[in-house]
Amino acid sequence: MTRYYPKCRATLSVVFDGFGGEDSEPTIIQVIPRNAQVYLNGYKEADTWELEFDAKALPISPDLVRSMAVEIYVFDSGTTDATVTQFATDENRLITGLADNAELTYGKDGRVFRCDGRDYTGLLLDRQWDPKKRVPGGRPLDKVIQELVDDGVGATKHGGRTLTVKWVSDDPIPTVGATATKTKKNGRPVKDGANYWDVIYRTCIRESKIVFIRGWEVVITDPQTMTLQSAAQAVKVAYGQNLSSLKVERKLGKEKTPQCKVRSYDPRTKSSISAVFPETKDPVKTGVGTNKEEVQEFVVYGIQDKTALKKHAEAMYNNLARAEATASFTTKSLTDISENQLSLLRLRAGQPVTISFDPFNVELLENMSVAQRFQYLIDQGYSTAVAALVADSYDLIDQFRRPLYVREVGVTWSHKEGVTLDVQCMNFVSPDRDDPTAQAKRTAAKIADTIEAGVQNAVNGTAEITAAMDELLSSMRGTQ
Repeated sequence: MTRYYPKCRATLSVVFDGFGGEDSEPTIIQVIPRNAQVYLNGYKEADTWELEFDAKALPISPDLVRSMAVEIYVFDSGTTDATVTQFATDENRLITGLADNAELTYGKDGRVFRCDGRDYTGLLLDRQWDPKKRVPGGRPLDKVIQELVDDGVGATKHGGRTLTVKWVSDDPIPTVGATATKTKKNGRPVKDGANYWDVIYRTCIRESKIVFIRGWEVVITDPQTMTLQSAAQAVKVAYGQNLSSLKVERKLGKEKTPQCKVRSYDPRTKSSISAVFPETKDPVKTGVGTNKEEVQEFVVYGIQDKTALKKHAEAMYNNLARAEATASFTTKSLTDISENQLSLLRLRAGQPVTISFDPFNVELLENMSVAQRFQYLIDQGYSTAVAALVADSYDLIDQFRRPLYVREVGVTWSHKEGVTLDVQCMNFVSPDRDDPTAQAKRTAAKIADTIEAGVQNAVNGTAEITAAMDELLSSMRGTQ
């Protein structure tokens, strides 16, 4: 059994109120939390945190605090002792952000300081966009986003940059508005009621990219498409091994289609153009044997290039969860059960995770005959009908075989209980269907089968012709 030494440390950067005068310079304070919660949400939301520590570390009324930046670190120290300086690394930092609320309380546990807040996405969520402004076009996406971020957040006290945009993609950086029909000179208008994060997020989506904030970086990257390769590298957990609870749900009445269709208007041809992703879709079979084949349609404006429209459809597909099946699990383990012992503290939204549980032990059932599987499941307490179905159709059943996508991660620290992870996942994509590599392999296999069949037919035809000629020659010899 693996032994963990979970630790939680926090660094506070506190600015004290000048009460009409000059606010103080930031004071750095290191604390050992009594309790801490970090909620790592999806791309569209700010990550949030809560922190509680002995007020002896900050024996000051919240009224004196002008602002507070917080960094929370959770890690396996591998020892009974750990210091902030040893483990205050980018890898161990779960979240950094600003406090929204703070309170000082007295009770049976003594004097306790509590605070909560959001990551730096909150700065852009709180800043309303002026509808008179336009999103500038004709320039690289990362430069445009950096300009929007700087405008939304503002400079630091010393004129420095608070958040820096980082491009993480092998694709060339697109030019904002390059595929749009509207002029680049005036820029793109934004409807009233949006905030800066709305504008930044939508601008990236229009260029088929996603954006999120990690630490002090605004990361622009590719949508998290699950391929066969990434699925093979998924974090692995199992109920009965490193999970203390597991809950699985499926929305039967309102599945979202796995196919997105995007339409736009091309003024050059005065007609509508459209693109879909993926090319094929999964028909949904109802309980009475009929199929439901719905398509999620979107209308975008200003895109007249078919290739760009196809990339937009792919981005929409990867940012809309099908949510047919969801799973939630809880664990106190800090690593998964794979050979690589992957850190569960590194789980983030968009990453693949594979869940299994003991009664459906993959290796065990795969090596059994149909009769053995049936008897094994009967012994496990399953009904005759279910045991027969699973035993006979085991290779076709995708019960937890297909990796799920992480939607949210909650990390809870308690000085009494250690670290607990609560993870929410969803069924998002099918690597076997959506991965371009897999599609290419299937296409190549079909072509190979067709060629083989053609060759075989040709061989058979040649053999028939040869036999006919032999028969003809034989008859001619007999006539002579």
